[in-house]
Amino acid sequence: MPGLELAVADLASVEGIELVPGRAVRWLSGRGHLNDEVQSAAPASMIAALAKIHEDLGGEAALLAAKRAGKSPTPDLIHVPTGSIVEVDEVQHFTSARERSPGLYPTDAELAFKTSDYLELITTWRSKADRAFAHKTSSDFPSPGGRQAQRAYNDSLRDLLAPTFTGHPVVRLAVPDRSLTGVAERLAQALPQT
Repeated sequence: MPGLELAVADLASVEGIELVPGRAVRWLSGRGHLNDEVQSAAPASMIAALAKIHEDLGGEAALLAAKRAGKSPTPDLIHVPTGSIVEVDEVQHFTSARERSPGLYPTDAELAFKTSDYLELITTWRSKADRAFAHKTSSDFPSPGGRQAQRAYNDSLRDLLAPTFTGHPVVRLAVPDRSLTGVAERLAQALPQT
C-alpha cells in the first residue's frame, strides 16, 4: 500500500534518510529472469536460481516467456544517496509461497537481511498471509494461489538481481502488523553507509 511506504519515507526523513518512491527500472519487468537485460548482465547462478524458484512455485516458463513487458513490478522506495532498493513488506509477503524461495537462493547471494529471521516471521504470519489473494491467479502462475506465488517470485527477483544492477542488496523492512515503531532505526542499520 503506497500509504505505508510514504509513511516509512516520512519517518526516515526525520532521521535524515532520504527515500523517494520507487520507479520502474529496466531490469525488473513482468518477464522476470527472462528479461533481456537480466539475461545479458546477471550472473548465471542468479538466473538459474530464479528459473528454479519460478518453476517450484508453479510458474509456467512458456507463459512467462510470452508475457509482454506490460506493468512491471516497481521497487517500493529508493535510498537516494546509494540507489539501494527498500521494500516495505506487509503481511502478504509472508506466505507459504515466499517460505519456499530463500532455500533456493545461491549461497553467494548478497542479502541485507537474515533469511532465518524472515522465515521466523513467515511462521508467525503465514496463516493470515496465505488468506490474502488466495483466490487470485496471475498470467504465468495460473493455478489457485498464483498471485501469492507471483509475489514471492517478484520478491526473489529483487533479492537476487538488485546487487548486480544497483550495487547493493535489497533492504527489507518487515512490517506484517503495519507497525512502524523503530522502522527508521532498522532502516539506518540496514542501509549501506555513504
